[in-house]
Amino acid sequence: QARPLSAVTRAPQNHSAVVPASSTWVAMEEHLSSVVSVAANSCPPRLFFIGRLIAATTFSSVTVSLVFGQLGAVSSCGPLVPAMVGSWLGYTFGLLSFWRIEVGSRIDKPFNEWLCAGGIGRLSWAVLAAQSCASAVQELQENERQRLIDCYKLADEDDGAS
Repeated sequence: QARPLSAVTRAPQNHSAVVPASSTWVAMEEHLSSVVSVAANSCPPRLFFIGRLIAATTFSSVTVSLVFGQLGAVSSCGPLVPAMVGSWLGYTFGLLSFWRIEVGSRIDKPFNEWLCAGGIGRLSWAVLAAQSCASAVQELQENERQRLIDCYKLADEDDGAS
């Protein structure tokens, strides 16, 4: 089902409650989300998740690799080995950060304890379920918002008529 253009071009969610807002990774992920939000209409949630994961970890890996490569270039060991180590560390950091944001943004505290007791399988299914129903939850929130706006307009018209 097609969404109106205003829903597609809307600003991405703010994950600053999970990770500090000054983090480069969070800023990149928000910009990336706004760029690829059009794809969310036409692809399944799991595919969209994998695309965001690959883009975020690639950005993290390239950034850390360039920094380590530059440090290696000015030192006596050369840029190749430090860049390779930086790439590996960047991918690891990117994966861990992405996972922390995905899990942290989708679960509440008592449910979190139950999920952690079930291992990685239970966590993976929970993230998949949350992604699958994200559009339905967004639609419910937009309907509730529109209902509140309509009630406010109706109350404003009643005050103007009397």
